Amino acid sequence: MKDNMYPVSVIIVTHNSEKVLEDSLDSVLGCNASEVIVVDCGSNDRTQEIVKSRDAVRLVCIGNEGYGRGNNFGVAVATQDYILILNPDVLIRETDLENLFGFCSRLLKPAIVAPKMFHRNGNTKVFRKDSRFAGEKVSVKKVCGAAMMIPRTLFNQLKGFDPNIFLYFEEIDLCIRAKRIGADVLVCGFAEVEHFKAGSTPSSPKYEHIRGWHDGWSKLYFESKCAETSSLRFIVTAKVLLQTCVKILTKGLSKDLVGQRRERNKLLGMKAFLRGEQAFDSDGKARFTD
Repeated sequence: MKDNMYPVSVIIVTHNSEKVLEDSLDSVLGCNASEVIVVDCGSNDRTQEIVKSRDAVRLVCIGNEGYGRGNNFGVAVATQDYILILNPDVLIRETDLENLFGFCSRLLKPAIVAPKMFHRNGNTKVFRKDSRFAGEKVSVKKVCGAAMMIPRTLFNQLKGFDPNIFLYFEEIDLCIRAKRIGADVLVCGFAEVEHFKAGSTPSSPKYEHIRGWHDGWSKLYFESKCAETSSLRFIVTAKVLLQTCVKILTKGLSKDLVGQRRERNKLLGMKAFLRGEQAFDSDGKARFTD
């Protein structure tokens, strides 16, 4: 490692991300991170070609196993003390990586730390709610998994992301488990990244169904993990199902057919969870990813 390189392994999980990946990689490669690893989950577009055109980036190819498992694979082969998880639709500057790493390395106890995050509306930066503050940090319940830094020791202590989840709620689950063992979850006020909303996965009826189904399945799985008693689990499950049914009705009345399809797909995933189905089949393949 060169003297001016930060002891950070950047992990980017991709799946058919050609539309956004080049700009993201260019931004990361200008940041002096010691290591950049792309874990590709079965892309059939130009994603792997884009990665291979950059000698400084290590490519790891796996099946379409999702965000959590993909990051677990990346961390397993990473060599640095700090892990920066980025979505392929995120841009980061060198000064922001420097500030984020400096902030993390000075903390008195381990923490999951996110930079401030924004997207653009014209020339205006529109920040996430948890990023609308002044000062060095804010403590939060969870951070967005599109950009977050975590010490390798903490990641290993948590045993990484829950491998039962294909998509959605993985980072929330990780944050909750981190807090339970006494770690912090913070947003750093000295660093910020730009996030192109919904830019890391393709848009099509197939992906619409996959995202909706797994969103619903993961929601009930996550809520069931968090519920401390069977009675509380029943109450939470009933509430989530009722809310989803109401959304299906109201979106239909407002003629929001895309939103209605999304909620219907979520309900299908919830019903599958209640039947005891898993997000991955017996061969380890995520549902509906053929």
